[in-house]
Formats: sequence, C-alpha cells, structure tokens
Amino acid sequence: MDKKIKLHKRKLRNVTDRTKKLAKVRTKKVSVRPPGAMARLGCEMLRFDFDVDLDSFDLDAFYNETGLSSNDPRWSTVFYARKRNTAYHVHFDGSVINGKRLDLTLTYYDKSVTPPKTNGPYAETVMKWIGSFFRVPRFPALTASKFSKPLDAWSSRFNLPFKVTMKGSNAEVTIDGIALDLPKNPQHALRGTIGRTAKEWNASIVAGRLIEFGTFDISKEILIHNEALKIFIEESK
Repeated sequence: MDKKIKLHKRKLRNVTDRTKKLAKVRTKKVSVRPPGAMARLGCEMLRFDFDVDLDSFDLDAFYNETGLSSNDPRWSTVFYARKRNTAYHVHFDGSVINGKRLDLTLTYYDKSVTPPKTNGPYAETVMKWIGSFFRVPRFPALTASKFSKPLDAWSSRFNLPFKVTMKGSNAEVTIDGIALDLPKNPQHALRGTIGRTAKEWNASIVAGRLIEFGTFDISKEILIHNEALKIFIEESK
C-alpha cells in the first residue's frame, strides 16, 4: 500500500479517536450546585457585631482554645465551609478594648472559598463555637446586611430615581438612593438604605438582634433581614 495512503489512514483514525473522546466529554452530565442560603435571597453579606463585657465571656478559655494571649490585642481569621454547597464563608475579627471589653465581629459572605485542611470550627458552626465561650446562652448583636435584588422582580416603595434642584442654584441632580430610619417592626430593624443601578436594587439593613448561640441558624437570620427589606422594597406582583 502506498505510504501516503497509510499515513492518511493513520491520521484519520487519530482524528476519529479524538472526536469520540470529545463526544464523551460533551455528553457527560455537569453537576450544578444549588445556590446557598445567602445567594437564594440575593444576600451578599451579613455581619454580627458583639460589644461584650468580660464578665460575660471566658477569655482565658478562648485564649487556651485558640493559642492567642493577652499579647494579641487584635486578631483576624477566616472560617471556611465544611460542605461545598454551603456556599458562604465567615471572617472573624476581634479585639480587647482597654482590658475591659471585647469587640467581636463575625461577617458572613456569599460564595464559598476552597478550605485548607482543618479540624474546624467551620463556617457552618462558628457562631455556636464562639458562643461556647460566652457565660450566657444568648447575647445582643448589632447586625448589618447587604442585598442585591433584580429590577424585574422587585420594586421600590419610593419613586426612584428622581430629580431635584439644588438649593441656591439651578443645578438639577438625580437621586438614585436614600437612607431611612425605620419604624418599629417585628425584625427589630433600625435603619435601611436603598439604591438603584442599571440592573438591580442595592439594599441594606441594620438591626438589633438577640443571638441564641445554641440554636443559631444563618438561614433564619437572612430571612429576617429579607423581611425587614420589605418595609421599603417589595416583590413585584
């Protein structure tokens, strides 16, 4: 057989084999992870700030557990999710104030981060873990959240944006966001903001919450903040 024909057949066979492999890859099922607790409601961030008197917190036990000491007036770390479909991670910051008080902050962020090898605590359990050092089962926190809501599914109770004329001049400006002191409500939300972009509403809530460490559920806290949003922004009918 002619050498050119043999070479052509060999190349054709190689191309055919590669085509079959590509077909297998293309037909392979792609697993799509469901959105996490935060993404489902468009929550980008939820922060918990604790202003703690040392009578309410076992600082020595905390130092023993973490390897920190009184020589570490400030600390910061990240807690990663144990399960991939949790889809959030937590930043933990703390400091001792004048040797008398603690400032503790846990900030939950949407999207998970590839975790290093660790025995915990994890993002899913960090609130219960920090609660184990409190000498009380519940403690007040000032909480703050940020949400993004699509324009085609949500609408503001205010006519945003709107134009106003500046006092003392004829300059006209467009106001595309406002801040509000909120009326008394079941969610204990104190303040809210709302702003409009080309594609979405950006909204936030500040609320006073009493955190039950033993039964803490981040999904429920997100729902509570989401309900507070409805004071000034609503789902379209």
